[in-house]
Amino acid sequence: MELEVGVEGQRELNNSVMSQLTDPEGNSLGAPMYLPQNAGPKELQQIVNKLLNNGDKLSYAFYISNQELVVQLGSYLQKNKFSVEKVRTIVYQPQAVFRIRPVSRRSSTIV
Repeated sequence: MELEVGVEGQRELNNSVMSQLTDPEGNSLGAPMYLPQNAGPKELQQIVNKLLNNGDKLSYAFYISNQELVVQLGSYLQKNKFSVEKVRTIVYQPQAVFRIRPVSRRSSTIV
């Protein structure tokens, strides 16, 4: 059975990168998937939070070959001359969450 890909489907594949999201220990987050080349860290955070079913949206940093991804995926791969034909492993790492609590002072407790 032969799979036919139309012009729209071919254009969509050309603008995508086959990627595998993994945690720092190397555990895969699902099967490899096509990610759009215009996806940046913000979009990747949304994808990871959705796949992990995080109620609170957590912040993540993303790394390809031990280099942090701070731009769109396509720009990063082009700049570093990575092939879009191979599955790219993208490591996601949770960022520290800082929560600010209000400070309340009571002078009556100071003796």
